[in-house]
Amino acid sequence: MDAQLTPVIPHQQDHLIDRTGKTIVFVTLDLTEAITLADRVIVFAGLKISVASSLVGAVVAELISANRGLGSILATTSSMFDTAGLFAGLAMLLVIALTMNGLVDRLEKRHPRRKLL
Repeated sequence: MDAQLTPVIPHQQDHLIDRTGKTIVFVTLDLTEAITLADRVIVFAGLKISVASSLVGAVVAELISANRGLGSILATTSSMFDTAGLFAGLAMLLVIALTMNGLVDRLEKRHPRRKLL
């Protein structure tokens, strides 16, 4: 796309992406636009990775040294061979992870595709 065409059809592009759900490759000669689109992808990919890493870090820290929290529940139920309690803790962890990932997805969808972050 070139700078003259870009202001004319951004809403049509967004509608096409949302409607088809397909990956679309944009070719542009405008350096600012290329950097803007690349920044958005990098920021949201990094956010998804950091959300998962922070959740894992918190649970592992609780598993090792805390006497409260989800990691502690997992450690206690595991050491007492309480399978139902262990799976309940894992289910809670799954719900937390899916909720956090869903929030990041919603944030990404609400963020405009054409503006600088």
